[in-house]
Amino acid sequence: MNNTLPEKIIEEIKNRGIVPRPRWYFLLKRSVLWSLVAIATILGGIAVAIIIFIFIDHDTNARVYLNESIFVDLLETVPYLWFATLLLLIGVAQYVIRHTKSGYRYATARIVGIVVMSSVALGIVLSALEVGERVQDFLAKKVLYYDEFVSTSKDEWSHPEKGLLGGTVISIISPEEFKLTDFRNKDWLVEKGQVDTTDGAIIQLGAKIKLIGTIEDNSTFRAVRILP
Repeated sequence: MNNTLPEKIIEEIKNRGIVPRPRWYFLLKRSVLWSLVAIATILGGIAVAIIIFIFIDHDTNARVYLNESIFVDLLETVPYLWFATLLLLIGVAQYVIRHTKSGYRYATARIVGIVVMSSVALGIVLSALEVGERVQDFLAKKVLYYDEFVSTSKDEWSHPEKGLLGGTVISIISPEEFKLTDFRNKDWLVEKGQVDTTDGAIIQLGAKIKLIGTIEDNSTFRAVRILP
């Protein structure tokens, strides 16, 4: 006599060595999956905050002095690394949600839309809290070659040979001279000379300023304009 369907199922379970899993296993799996979604969304929010900061921090004044077109300036400003990171995190969140208990019920476009909106909303909040700026500065200081992949305003003002120099005031020698450490950690003697305007910039210890002028020698810069 042929085995009935229930008997065949029981026999197959025995052959495969399948054993019932406790309820806590599924609860743990669900928690891990949704934790991954939350982490991906939070990291996506941080990526959005950094993207917002990079565009806000971009200084269009530098383009004029570097003789760059608007198109070239835009291409150099776009943080491709962070857009790629955001897309990757969205993909990870979408994939994980698909593997949750009820994830199969939702269309991919809907899942992606929810993740994108959540990341953008969180990114706006984090940007307002200056998280994007802090993470950007941390990565620029601690991660080797980070500046080569992500353009910052510090890059724009690190062209003394083209008349643009930025950094931190480290010493005030006289009303006409002070020392500055640029964004690449090189020290300069700055001569104020015939400064047209300071645009509200205050020359004091620790002040971060931008200078427009000319190189006098390897470590001396004559400023004609000082910006905060």
